[in-house]
Amino acid sequence: KQENVVEQLTSSITQPSPKVQRDPLSPQTQLQKGSAAVPLLTFENTLLTVLDTLEETETTSPEQMEILLSDGFMVVTAAGEGSGKTWCASRWLTSKLHFDAATHDFIERNGKTVSECDLYWIIGYTYQDAYKEWKETKDACERTGVLDLDSVHERDEGNDRCSFKTIYGQLVETVSGADPTNVAREEPFAIVGAEASRWDTELWDRCHGRLERKARKGSRGFFSGSFETANGSFYDWYKEGLGNNIVGMKSYSMPSWANLVVYPGGYDDPGIQRLLAKNGKDRFMERYGGLPAPPRNAVLPE
Repeated sequence: KQENVVEQLTSSITQPSPKVQRDPLSPQTQLQKGSAAVPLLTFENTLLTVLDTLEETETTSPEQMEILLSDGFMVVTAAGEGSGKTWCASRWLTSKLHFDAATHDFIERNGKTVSECDLYWIIGYTYQDAYKEWKETKDACERTGVLDLDSVHERDEGNDRCSFKTIYGQLVETVSGADPTNVAREEPFAIVGAEASRWDTELWDRCHGRLERKARKGSRGFFSGSFETANGSFYDWYKEGLGNNIVGMKSYSMPSWANLVVYPGGYDDPGIQRLLAKNGKDRFMERYGGLPAPPRNAVLPE
């Protein structure tokens, strides 16, 4: 039986399970075993173990790795076309599931021993927006040994709520934000925002509110979209995350050439250079560079 990522990470810990002391805005975790500190688990080494297990370490670009390892409470990524935003979101969430299972307590629920980290949302403006991230996360969980195969519910090719559980009882489900009141009541340990550039302010605010409910226990959010399809809300949250802010938000741009599977030559890849030649600089940077274009009615300097 293939050893899963959590078992790899915790193989040197003996029972009883150690208690965890954690700063919710930092991926660094210190496990306390008796009076001695055992520096074992961090989100970083969990992510690297996941990527290594999936044999994807060498094709993960520096731009993608910086985003995946961000310590932001809410990570906002403006992505270029084909930059791998769905892949990044699924690898981040897969790592979060493994990390939470390895660093939080287990409880008894309905006669089963399960992780106290019980709920994870993938939110799109529609269910279809969230479907790709859900499907890639499900596949990654299966490949890393933690998917409960009997729990998978895939409805109407992603046009309705889809869900699965890990073998630790963690529920991952898609949520439609077309009606922002759907984002209420529950308290997820993580939210992935898919095509978040299509969201309105109310949906952003509700996601923030849900994450704050479990912030002391390490809840975090990972949101991505593109400026080409963005409304004002996405730009405002992206801009806020570029500087110091009370939320703990951090923003990044992920250009198309960060996807080394599609563009192995990076920015100098012939495909990227052809796109640059066929687009104006502003349009190229907005569509492929993950950077906002200047306002179309901006006054040009003389």
